[in-house]
Amino acid sequence: MSLGVDETAAVHLALAHLRDEVLPRYERDDGPLTPAQLRDARSLVSQERTPTSSLFGTTERARRKKAPKA
Repeated sequence: MSLGVDETAAVHLALAHLRDEVLPRYERDDGPLTPAQLRDARSLVSQERTPTSSLFGTTERARRKKAPKA
């Protein structure tokens, strides 16, 4: 505590500095998207989301393939 703050306060001060001095600032936007804007954005993105890996080494898709057929 040589700076007069504990470890948690030091981390909060560092994060505040990062936010204020390093991260880019963006202009405020017009708020939430309209339903039409959401529809247009979703049409540009593939809706098929298949994970290629997992933190636990297998994906749900891989587990289903290995499951025995009843």
